[in-house]
Amino acid sequence: WSLVKLVETSGPGFFLRSHDGTPYLWADVFTGPHKGEMHLIDKKTLEVIKVITPEPGKTVAHTEFTKDGSRALVSIWEDDGAVIVFDTKTQT
Repeated sequence: WSLVKLVETSGPGFFLRSHDGTPYLWADVFTGPHKGEMHLIDKKTLEVIKVITPEPGKTVAHTEFTKDGSRALVSIWEDDGAVIVFDTKTQT
């Protein structure tokens, strides 16, 4: 085991998830001033390619994927939470 690359994010995360069907790692920011951001990291370059904020000010975490990996299911952890579904190729 050796360090390959340090990927900077805007805060501490709790979950880092991926699937063979998506070209990205999905990393949440679980606490701090940027709580609620999700970093999409390209698996080949290990660069953050996009930062999304599904519900500003709310905690987003625990990404799960559909069986084929075409959709990412992101949890909003507040009491009035939700599950937001993203296309894993377009991030929309």
